[in-house]
Amino acid sequence: MRFSTEGIANCRTPDVPEWFLGLRPDVQLLSDLGNASVPPEQRARMFTSYVSGYFKHRSITSRKFEDLKMELTDEIRTSTTDRMTEDEYNSAINSGPIARSDILHATVSGAEFKTYALRALFDDEMAHKYWPALSVDVIWCEHSLWQCVNSGWEYQNLREEFDKKGVAGRPLRVFMLPGANHFVSIFPVNFIWMRLLTRFEATLG
Repeated sequence: MRFSTEGIANCRTPDVPEWFLGLRPDVQLLSDLGNASVPPEQRARMFTSYVSGYFKHRSITSRKFEDLKMELTDEIRTSTTDRMTEDEYNSAINSGPIARSDILHATVSGAEFKTYALRALFDDEMAHKYWPALSVDVIWCEHSLWQCVNSGWEYQNLREEFDKKGVAGRPLRVFMLPGANHFVSIFPVNFIWMRLLTRFEATLG
């Protein structure tokens, strides 16, 4: 069977954490995901409450790590999952996978993640050979947790770095969604992301 690489035109990466790019700042993660003494459901509750918060960062344009807020205090709004009814929470959140979601982060080295990311995005030979028509849109959110804001900054840094080196790689655009937190993607994905990106693309002319 022949696999066609010409039908995939766009990949949208929504609000991913920084370790996807191999970044591992020496700070303690403010969650109990790795605490085996805490029951999985309780771990999931604590984690989703944290990552669905509305963080008020000192600056979202400086690209300086010290301007990112780690602790969930002085929220703009209450965390998304904390505003859900029990039925809403149970329909949106699966505690089992969430409690295990740090396994990849804990077992794969940052250098390996970075190698894969750079090859996928900024390798001219790879871009020409695999899915040559593919462009990539990176989306990060204004009030997301620090790992995701830092990731958005790093994508932009990398694009600028490889532009200076004359490396085209894949077409890459980086968008910031104002007013949104990490859990904007918990709602109907096709409707939310398509509507927001359509609005952004309209402003670009």
